[in-house]
Amino acid sequence: MDSLSLHIKRAILRPLLISRGIYISHSLFVDNILLSTILCKTSLICLHEILGKFQKAIGMCVNEGKSSFHVENVNGDLISFLSQLFNIKTFPIRHGLKYLGFNLKFVGYSMGDWSSIFD
Repeated sequence: MDSLSLHIKRAILRPLLISRGIYISHSLFVDNILLSTILCKTSLICLHEILGKFQKAIGMCVNEGKSSFHVENVNGDLISFLSQLFNIKTFPIRHGLKYLGFNLKFVGYSMGDWSSIFD
C-alpha cells in the first residue's frame, strides 16, 4: 500500500488545500482510498493507469458499486470523462459522502451527526 500511496501522490497534480499550508491528496485505510484533488484529465488518466497496474499486481480492484466521485464546480465534459474512464457514479459534494461507514459533510454538523460514533 505504501507504493500505491507514493504513486497516487505523484499522480495528483493539485491536492486540495484544507488549511493554511496543509494539503491533502489522498487517505488510505486498509482497502479504502479517499482521493482529494482539483480535477484535470492528465491526473485522471494517470490515476486510472496506476489503479490498473495495482489491480494486476495485487488482484484488488475498484468496487464500482461501492465507489463514487463527489465533485464541486466541475464542468459537464470533465464529469462525463471521469464517469466513463472509471465507470463510477458522480455526485455533487454538497450531498456529502460516506467514508469508512461515516457520513462526511463539509459544513453544518450537528450533534446528531456524531451519534453513530458515540454509540
